[in-house]
Amino acid sequence: MSLAQSTSPPGVTSRPTATHGDSYALDLEKGPEDTVNKPLRKIPLGYSYIAAFADGHEAVPVFRRFGALKARVLFTQQAELEQKERALAKIDLRESMNANPVWDTDNMRWLHDKNEGRKRLISEIAEKLRRYEKDLILYRQIRHFPSAKKWQKENFRTLLQNKEPISPEEAGFIEKGDLVSVMKESDDVADLSEWISNLRRSTPLNAGLKRLFKTSGTSVYEGSDGITLYSTKWMRIAGRTLFGVLVAGVVSAGVIALYYVKVDEWRLLVLGLSTLVCAILTAVFTTAKKSEVFAVAAAYCAVLVVFVGTALDKNSQVTLRLGDTWINGTVSG
Repeated sequence: MSLAQSTSPPGVTSRPTATHGDSYALDLEKGPEDTVNKPLRKIPLGYSYIAAFADGHEAVPVFRRFGALKARVLFTQQAELEQKERALAKIDLRESMNANPVWDTDNMRWLHDKNEGRKRLISEIAEKLRRYEKDLILYRQIRHFPSAKKWQKENFRTLLQNKEPISPEEAGFIEKGDLVSVMKESDDVADLSEWISNLRRSTPLNAGLKRLFKTSGTSVYEGSDGITLYSTKWMRIAGRTLFGVLVAGVVSAGVIALYYVKVDEWRLLVLGLSTLVCAILTAVFTTAKKSEVFAVAAAYCAVLVVFVGTALDKNSQVTLRLGDTWINGTVSG
């Protein structure tokens, strides 16, 4: 195998660059090979390596948000627009003051406007407004990107530290606090992945977890046990199962409590608390709107009321006072 001569400055480690005859040499006529499900050992080190790593699984890519930089750019664009807004207002005011009569200004007839400065200024404003609005919309969208999970950052950090595909200075982005994930996954599944990853890293006997949630097919990450990636199918099933258990427990808890409580006052308290818990969990763990949360709570409360009125016995605890004597008893309905 022939290697290209190193041209790196003193003190900088250069890596071999593959040329003709190497198994992963780039054929300029065929173009780049498809790296999906291609083991990373066949990819040359460098940005091509981390790009193949990031493209191999939807949970892997993490990027910096650059929120402060984006906000700074927006503020500078805003300042430029305000400056041009003031300049346009001055042109309009000056022309209106010099017009005779006052309504006879080019500003009132845009198609016949003879003020080239105003035309040029409006054209510049339109161009800057389009860029400003586009950047503002993108900024808002990126602000809603989920922050990268700990296990996602650990995966990328493992690759950068073990293989050193890029220079340490440029690999330092993984330590920044504004990393975002582009994985399209629900919050409960993402949180479950975080929990399972922490458990697997801290538990010596983790073969069961690794086998249960292992991704199917050939992985580009084979041979690296420090990188944990799980099947989104099984993670979704596990996440939905745990969420279903939580919902069943919350819904059943109120019914069970009402079954064993015999005093009407306590039943009312249990009914109110159960409805409150149901409403809070619906609002916190789902994306339901306010009206939908109200509907869920009202429906759950109605079910509990029907259960109290039909399924339970109608015996009630009463207290009677006859003079100075108090009598406690049960009245059957």
